[in-house]
Amino acid sequence: MRFPDNPTYEINSWLSNSDPKPQSATSSAPSSHPPQGSSNSFSNSSSWQTSTPPQTSYDVLTNKKARDLNAEKHLAIAALNLRNPRAELVTVDTPGSLKILSKPNTVNKFVLTKDNQMIIGNIDKDVPPKWLSHPTIAEIGAGSGQSSNVVSAGYIKKDFTGQTRLSNTSGHYQPTVRDLRPTQEHLRNMGVDSTKGQCTIA
Repeated sequence: MRFPDNPTYEINSWLSNSDPKPQSATSSAPSSHPPQGSSNSFSNSSSWQTSTPPQTSYDVLTNKKARDLNAEKHLAIAALNLRNPRAELVTVDTPGSLKILSKPNTVNKFVLTKDNQMIIGNIDKDVPPKWLSHPTIAEIGAGSGQSSNVVSAGYIKKDFTGQTRLSNTSGHYQPTVRDLRPTQEHLRNMGVDSTKGQCTIA
Protein backbone atom coordinates (compact mmCIF):
# COMPACT_ATOMS: atom_id res chain seq x y z
CA MET A 1 0.00 0.00 0.00
CA ARG A 2 1.32 3.47 -0.83
CA PHE A 3 1.05 6.22 1.82
CA PRO A 4 -0.75 9.38 0.76
CA ASP A 5 1.48 12.17 -0.45
CA ASN A 6 1.15 14.08 2.80
CA PRO A 7 4.43 15.13 4.53
CA THR A 8 2.75 15.75 7.88
CA TYR A 9 1.17 12.34 7.75
CA GLU A 10 4.44 10.57 6.89
CA ILE A 11 6.52 12.30 9.64
CA ASN A 12 3.97 11.70 12.40
CA SER A 13 3.53 8.06 11.35
CA TRP A 14 7.29 7.49 11.59
CA LEU A 15 7.56 9.16 15.02
CA SER A 16 4.63 7.24 16.52
CA ASN A 17 5.65 3.94 14.93
CA SER A 18 1.97 3.05 14.64
CA ASP A 19 -0.45 2.18 11.86
CA PRO A 20 -0.82 4.96 9.33
CA LYS A 21 -3.54 7.31 10.38
CA PRO A 22 -4.05 10.78 8.97
CA GLN A 23 -3.28 13.59 11.43
CA SER A 24 -5.25 16.77 11.68
CA ALA A 25 -3.55 20.10 11.24
CA THR A 26 -4.12 20.96 14.90
CA SER A 27 -2.56 17.73 16.20
CA SER A 28 0.66 18.36 14.30
CA ALA A 29 1.03 21.91 15.60
CA PRO A 30 3.98 22.46 17.95
CA SER A 31 3.29 22.40 21.68
CA SER A 32 3.33 25.66 23.61
CA HIS A 33 5.59 24.05 26.26
CA PRO A 34 9.21 23.29 25.35
CA PRO A 35 10.03 19.57 25.48
CA GLN A 36 12.41 18.17 28.04
CA GLY A 37 15.99 18.65 26.98
CA SER A 38 15.14 21.75 24.94
CA SER A 39 17.41 24.78 25.02
CA ASN A 40 15.08 26.59 27.44
CA SER A 41 15.08 23.68 29.87
CA PHE A 42 18.88 23.41 29.69
CA SER A 43 19.28 27.13 30.20
CA ASN A 44 17.16 27.10 33.35
CA SER A 45 19.06 24.12 34.75
CA SER A 46 22.40 25.68 33.92
CA SER A 47 21.56 29.00 35.56
CA TRP A 48 20.43 27.19 38.72
CA GLN A 49 23.66 25.22 38.94
CA THR A 50 25.92 28.23 38.49
CA SER A 51 24.08 30.08 41.26
CA THR A 52 25.59 27.70 43.84
CA PRO A 53 28.77 29.31 45.24
CA PRO A 54 31.89 27.14 44.90
CA GLN A 55 33.57 25.87 48.05
CA THR A 56 36.91 27.41 48.97
CA SER A 57 39.83 25.12 48.23
CA TYR A 58 43.25 25.75 49.73
CA ASP A 59 46.60 24.53 48.49
CA VAL A 60 48.42 21.88 50.50
CA LEU A 61 51.66 23.04 52.14
CA THR A 62 54.87 21.12 51.45
CA ASN A 63 56.83 19.66 54.34
CA LYS A 64 60.36 20.83 53.58
CA LYS A 65 61.81 18.31 56.05
CA ALA A 66 59.75 15.25 55.16
CA ARG A 67 62.76 12.95 55.35
CA ASP A 68 63.01 13.65 59.11
CA LEU A 69 59.44 12.54 59.84
CA ASN A 70 60.23 9.10 61.27
CA ALA A 71 62.84 10.46 63.68
CA GLU A 72 60.49 13.26 64.71
CA LYS A 73 57.77 10.74 65.49
CA HIS A 74 60.03 9.13 68.10
CA LEU A 75 60.58 12.51 69.77
CA ALA A 76 56.86 13.24 69.72
CA ILE A 77 55.97 9.87 71.25
CA ALA A 78 58.45 10.55 74.05
CA ALA A 79 56.94 14.00 74.67
CA LEU A 80 53.41 12.56 74.72
CA ASN A 81 54.32 9.66 77.03
CA LEU A 82 51.42 9.31 79.47
CA ARG A 83 53.74 8.40 82.35
CA ASN A 84 55.51 11.75 82.14
CA PRO A 85 53.74 13.90 79.55
CA ARG A 86 55.52 17.00 78.36
CA ALA A 87 53.03 17.69 75.59
CA GLU A 88 49.46 16.92 74.56
CA LEU A 89 47.32 17.08 71.44
CA VAL A 90 43.88 18.66 71.29
CA THR A 91 41.37 18.51 68.44
CA VAL A 92 39.81 21.93 67.94
CA ASP A 93 36.14 21.45 67.05
CA THR A 94 34.42 23.68 69.63
CA PRO A 95 35.35 26.99 71.30
CA GLY A 96 35.91 25.06 74.52
CA SER A 97 38.80 23.22 72.86
CA LEU A 98 40.79 26.45 73.03
CA LYS A 99 40.98 26.28 76.84
CA ILE A 100 44.30 24.52 76.29
CA LEU A 101 45.75 27.92 75.30
CA SER A 102 45.39 29.06 78.90
CA LYS A 103 47.60 26.29 80.29
CA PRO A 104 50.54 28.03 82.02
CA ASN A 105 54.17 27.64 80.96
CA THR A 106 53.36 26.10 77.60
CA VAL A 107 53.43 27.06 73.93
CA ASN A 108 50.96 25.92 71.30
CA LYS A 109 51.48 24.86 67.71
CA PHE A 110 48.63 24.07 65.34
CA VAL A 111 47.94 22.44 62.01
CA LEU A 112 44.82 22.39 59.85
CA THR A 113 44.39 19.59 57.33
CA LYS A 114 42.60 19.63 54.00
CA ASP A 115 39.69 17.68 55.50
CA ASN A 116 39.25 20.43 58.12
CA GLN A 117 40.87 18.80 61.13
CA MET A 118 42.52 21.38 63.38
CA ILE A 119 44.95 19.97 65.93
CA ILE A 120 46.80 21.93 68.61
CA GLY A 121 50.05 20.60 70.04
CA ASN A 122 50.55 21.98 73.55
CA ILE A 123 54.20 21.78 74.69
CA ASP A 124 55.91 22.56 77.99
CA LYS A 125 58.21 25.56 77.68
CA ASP A 126 61.12 23.66 79.22
CA VAL A 127 61.00 21.15 76.35
CA PRO A 128 62.45 22.01 72.92
CA PRO A 129 59.52 22.81 70.57
CA LYS A 130 61.01 20.50 67.94
CA TRP A 131 60.01 17.57 70.14
CA LEU A 132 56.53 18.09 68.73
CA SER A 133 56.92 19.22 65.13
CA HIS A 134 54.04 20.37 62.96
CA PRO A 135 54.15 17.24 60.77
CA THR A 136 54.02 14.93 63.80
CA ILE A 137 51.06 16.88 65.18
CA ALA A 138 49.26 16.13 61.91
CA GLU A 139 50.37 12.49 61.77
CA ILE A 140 49.52 11.60 65.37
CA GLY A 141 46.62 13.97 65.94
CA ALA A 142 44.80 13.81 62.59
CA GLY A 143 45.87 10.42 61.26
CA SER A 144 48.61 8.65 59.35
CA GLY A 145 49.52 10.46 56.14
CA GLN A 146 47.94 13.75 57.19
CA SER A 147 51.29 15.54 57.32
CA SER A 148 50.97 15.62 53.52
CA ASN A 149 47.51 17.24 53.70
CA VAL A 150 48.28 20.31 55.82
CA VAL A 151 46.84 23.58 54.47
CA SER A 152 47.69 25.84 57.42
CA ALA A 153 50.25 25.69 60.23
CA GLY A 154 51.86 27.88 62.83
CA TYR A 155 51.60 28.91 66.47
CA ILE A 156 48.47 29.97 68.33
CA LYS A 157 48.04 31.86 71.60
CA LYS A 158 45.71 34.07 73.58
CA ASP A 159 47.03 37.50 74.48
CA PHE A 160 46.34 39.37 77.72
CA THR A 161 43.04 40.66 76.32
CA GLY A 162 41.83 37.14 75.54
CA GLN A 163 42.21 37.62 71.79
CA THR A 164 43.19 34.51 69.82
CA ARG A 165 46.30 35.18 67.79
CA LEU A 166 47.89 33.15 65.01
CA SER A 167 51.48 33.22 63.79
CA ASN A 168 52.71 31.69 60.53
CA THR A 169 55.79 30.15 62.15
CA SER A 170 56.77 26.68 60.97
CA GLY A 171 60.20 25.64 59.76
CA HIS A 172 58.73 22.54 58.16
CA TYR A 173 55.90 24.08 56.12
CA GLN A 174 57.16 27.68 55.91
CA PRO A 175 53.66 29.15 55.53
CA THR A 176 52.96 32.75 54.61
CA VAL A 177 50.60 35.03 56.51
CA ARG A 178 48.04 34.29 53.81
CA ASP A 179 48.25 30.59 54.67
CA LEU A 180 46.64 31.39 58.02
CA ARG A 181 43.33 32.16 56.30
CA PRO A 182 42.04 28.54 56.39
CA THR A 183 42.56 28.42 60.16
CA GLN A 184 40.88 31.78 60.64
CA GLU A 185 37.92 30.49 58.65
CA HIS A 186 37.79 27.29 60.72
CA LEU A 187 37.79 29.29 63.96
CA ARG A 188 35.25 31.79 62.62
CA ASN A 189 32.87 28.94 61.81
CA MET A 190 33.01 28.06 65.51
CA GLY A 191 32.31 31.68 66.47
CA VAL A 192 35.92 32.51 67.38
CA ASP A 193 37.58 35.63 65.97
CA SER A 194 41.35 35.70 65.56
CA THR A 195 44.15 37.89 64.30
CA LYS A 196 47.00 36.76 62.08
CA GLY A 197 50.57 37.80 61.46
CA GLN A 198 54.00 37.57 62.99
CA CYS A 199 53.72 37.76 66.77
CA THR A 200 55.71 36.86 69.84
CA ILE A 201 55.10 33.21 70.69
CA ALA A 202 56.34 33.10 74.29
